[in-house]
Amino acid sequence: MIIDFWGWNFHKDVEVAKGTVIGGEHTGGLDAGSDSTPSLLTNHDGSLCIAAHESQANYGLPVSMQLCNEEDERQHWNYNSTTGLFINPIKNWCLFAGRPDMIGQQLKTWGCDESNPQVIWDYETETAPFSTKLIKSRYGYNGQYNDGKCIKSGLAVDDIPTMDTCDETQVDRQFDLQVIQQEIRYENVSPEKVYWRPDGMTMEYSIGPAQVAFREEKFISANDVVSTIIYSDIPLEIEFTGKSFALTDFRSVSKNATCEYDELNNAIHIVEGGRVLAKVSEAPEVILEADLMYSGMSTVLSSSRVIQSYSQVELEPGECRYTLRLPVDSEGTTLSWTMNDDYAVALGAVQDVLSDPVQHKEAKTEEMNHLLNYNVPYFRAEDEDVVKVYYYLWSIFLMLYKYVGTGQEVHHHTQTAVNNFLGLHNWDAIMQINVGAWTTNKPTWAYGNVLLWSELPLTAMSSDGKVPDNMGQAWNSGLFGGNHHWQHACGAWQIYKHSGDESFLQQSYTFFDNLATHAGGVYGENFDASICLGKMASALGLPDAEITKWNEHMERYGGLDWYLNQRWDANRSCWLDCDENSPNGIHRWGQIGKAYESYFPDEWAREMGELKYA
Repeated sequence: MIIDFWGWNFHKDVEVAKGTVIGGEHTGGLDAGSDSTPSLLTNHDGSLCIAAHESQANYGLPVSMQLCNEEDERQHWNYNSTTGLFINPIKNWCLFAGRPDMIGQQLKTWGCDESNPQVIWDYETETAPFSTKLIKSRYGYNGQYNDGKCIKSGLAVDDIPTMDTCDETQVDRQFDLQVIQQEIRYENVSPEKVYWRPDGMTMEYSIGPAQVAFREEKFISANDVVSTIIYSDIPLEIEFTGKSFALTDFRSVSKNATCEYDELNNAIHIVEGGRVLAKVSEAPEVILEADLMYSGMSTVLSSSRVIQSYSQVELEPGECRYTLRLPVDSEGTTLSWTMNDDYAVALGAVQDVLSDPVQHKEAKTEEMNHLLNYNVPYFRAEDEDVVKVYYYLWSIFLMLYKYVGTGQEVHHHTQTAVNNFLGLHNWDAIMQINVGAWTTNKPTWAYGNVLLWSELPLTAMSSDGKVPDNMGQAWNSGLFGGNHHWQHACGAWQIYKHSGDESFLQQSYTFFDNLATHAGGVYGENFDASICLGKMASALGLPDAEITKWNEHMERYGGLDWYLNQRWDANRSCWLDCDENSPNGIHRWGQIGKAYESYFPDEWAREMGELKYA
């Protein structure tokens, strides 16, 4: 099977649900009476509205009464009480009367001019006991004819409003300026505070000039569903956009993803697909066409609220983008996501979480508390920050663990490269194996990082006994990361010392023995491996020849004593190739690291650490 080897670059383009917060005037937007806030100019009962002429061909065309419709821009008027202008936003023309001092004059639209009394109006005299008001010409026609009249609405669709006497008792003189609930979009909102815990993250935002409190509580449930519970102090909407995974890229050969809204299940279903170029060998470099790593998998996105305003577009053949909206308020709205080879399984997992998201979140908290209290060594110190770092590092270790249960991945193990789709790395496993030895439940949290490599066929190993850099269910890397994997043997020995599990010891020893036999011995300067393997053979009660054969590794380097003394500079307390320009032997990190080996003399390590540099 050929897989996409360049996954770590692809992950940067993942877009599942990017949100835009949508509010209105209650988030601190503009009020009625602002130039930028459109309103409907309705009659006394809100049934008819003043609308600009449908053609908008030129100045001087009459306005008319139309059935009120917020979507009709001809009915949008931005009123500014200071200038007195009613501006229609289509061409920024103003409500106009040729002789606003004369009864019967029809209303039209004209160019806006704050010095022209024909376009200046007052909307201020409330018609008690109604909330409607009169619209009166502020100045009339000019200084001589300054008896401004009021607007009189038509009584039917297409009637043209005219000027008439100001009489608040007449319903056809009564108008209401109804603010259109304008959307105010807040793009790329960043949290003001972020609280990280191993059971989830809380992110706090302030939205708009009104500083509306908005909060997300993110967590990953036990069934691998990623969820966020979103709360807002006042009702808002969030518009989410996302897309299928593959994108236009020099590595993309073809794309055939699909997006659809499953209305019955209130879920967005994306089936990923495509072909990519995959690097399957570094030396020599071999690049072949392969299936996208997600090909055929189903992505499911669903919510505790009904998905609204769903739409999708095809960005390119086989690449789709979707948009949805969700209402958010103080009751909370949950958005959940997962992937699986089977749509029904993915959908079921998401629906399980959405049936009671708070319970799943609390279960995650309980599980992490249990692990940190009962599965790792207890630690306290005077410096609380040190304690936090200690449990933070343990949390990361525990959170990287996964269980696949198929193919070569039949043991629990760390998924150390969580963003690049690769499996266990043999370099990372050096540390993780040793850390796992200190857990309580070692079959789950320790054994797998050692034993997973034993599931690989010997043909996956290099001729000199190196294991692949990383591996997965049915593939192995063509890269080999040096001889450092032999340090896994000492990690396995430490696990045995902490557990006494001879079955685990036997499995581990058999794997390392077969690997060494395949390669004709242990190579590299990791002599600790041979020392530990000799101890393992002894603990298993194997014959002396089986125990002493591991000394051959060190004999190839002249034996441990000769090897050490040839590389130690006693005059400068320096190991191997310390800085020749430094009279006191400045140490490089790689050489200091040698002090970690069990055979490295303690007094040398102490000298290196206490050395006073010039």
